[in-house]
Amino acid sequence: MTHGARHGSPVIDAERCVHAHAAQASCCRCASACPHDALRLTDQSLEFDEAACTGCGHCRPACPETAIAFPGISLEPVVDKEAGEVYLACSATIPEGGPGTLPCLHIMGERDLSQMASDGVSQLRVARGACADCMQRAAATIEDHLFAVNRLLISRGQVQIELVDETPPSWRQRVASTSAQGRALNASRRALFSGLFPKPAGRSQNTDSSAMLARFAPLIEAAACSGCDACARICPHGAILLMYDEAGLRYATKPHACTGCGLCTDLCDHDAIRIEAFAPAGAMRLALTEGRCTRCGAPFHEPEPDTNGPKAQELCRICRTHRHPTKLFEVRG
Repeated sequence: MTHGARHGSPVIDAERCVHAHAAQASCCRCASACPHDALRLTDQSLEFDEAACTGCGHCRPACPETAIAFPGISLEPVVDKEAGEVYLACSATIPEGGPGTLPCLHIMGERDLSQMASDGVSQLRVARGACADCMQRAAATIEDHLFAVNRLLISRGQVQIELVDETPPSWRQRVASTSAQGRALNASRRALFSGLFPKPAGRSQNTDSSAMLARFAPLIEAAACSGCDACARICPHGAILLMYDEAGLRYATKPHACTGCGLCTDLCDHDAIRIEAFAPAGAMRLALTEGRCTRCGAPFHEPEPDTNGPKAQELCRICRTHRHPTKLFEVRG
């Protein structure tokens, strides 16, 4: 597709965007993914240059909050429900368009491929041109997205998706044959999508939860954490929680809920949180000890001190940071 071709401009859901949750948000994935600098993140806002946008769609899979959509782009592949195959093609290779064609193959991101995997897809057959010579210059390719998805599938003992390149004539023939024989399934009918694909034999679900990976996982460093709860309050998906259980108060993480948006790391004043990619999927639990500040009287909590380390604090984090007057003064009228 040439630089001037247009498949529609993006629609950005401002309420879902990371920057709607906190002014300190540093996420700039959509801007980094745009090959034409149509998106720019400034100190004040996320700016969109419609004249520079070609409608390639690369910003869509980059957004961790799925806040970007392209109403002018059909993302429905051609699906062979009997073979468990999906057909996709670049519009530069299949210029006549039609079912399964996209402005660029690389706009099929990890979420799309993960959905295909959960629906039982085992092969993705694509027709494309010379991507290295394309003006779109995808920052992340469909191979990159598929590598990430397959890495997670391997850890769960699930069947990987195989990427198969087809010549344009072969791709057209397969799509025509699938449709002519009535095997094509409308991928938009999600209620009918699951369970229609044959599951290849010889591969079972991984029952060893310790080997399973999550795409992103928030990790809290107890020694640096102040117990301010900012991370638990800002996370839009509940990937970090403040909760009570039979053992008492604690922070708990839910790696499968984490999108890697980075809000928790942006708000942590003590650099106590990092987000790790392809981390163990098990929940992390950080025990908290509760106390009452001996200076201001306010209740507070913080990570339990190491038995060999310093004793629990007697002051809350505010009083430890700020020196308050030690004397009270009477104001007389």
